[in-house]
Amino acid sequence: MPAQWFSPVFGAGFLLFFLIHDGLGEEIGWRGFALPFLQERLGSLGGNIAVGFIWALWHFPLFLMPGSFQYGDSILLYVWLLTCWSVVMGLFVHRAGGSVLVAILFHETANFIAFTVHYPGSGYFFLLWGVAAAVAIVFLPRPLFRLPGKSDDAMNTMSSHRY
Repeated sequence: MPAQWFSPVFGAGFLLFFLIHDGLGEEIGWRGFALPFLQERLGSLGGNIAVGFIWALWHFPLFLMPGSFQYGDSILLYVWLLTCWSVVMGLFVHRAGGSVLVAILFHETANFIAFTVHYPGSGYFFLLWGVAAAVAIVFLPRPLFRLPGKSDDAMNTMSSHRY
């Protein structure tokens, strides 16, 4: 990655750009539209896992582009990280009554840290986010998983736990 791409001196301009990009772009789509849709069909945890996986796939082309931030990193660790983040963010959105603002702030904080410091190469970083996701799962609404084609009772149960 070129050293001049990102640095801590970008500060407010960098943060403003990504607030607009991720807030009005990604998070309205991921947590505002896709998450409620997928949770209705897959359950609270299933929906968050699906969004995390799709979110990671959205960034996949960057792993193939020399000079991009993700180039040369492990796609599997990235899928793991974004899926863990998705579960944690899904809990925050749920606790905020469906507001995507908390997801936007989480996303921006993660991007700011990633682009100014880069993710630690240590396995502990990825383990820590796995533990955070496991703790978040305890507080997600039930059912955690829902199989497509279940009865209307299962759908009504999920709808009553929706944001």
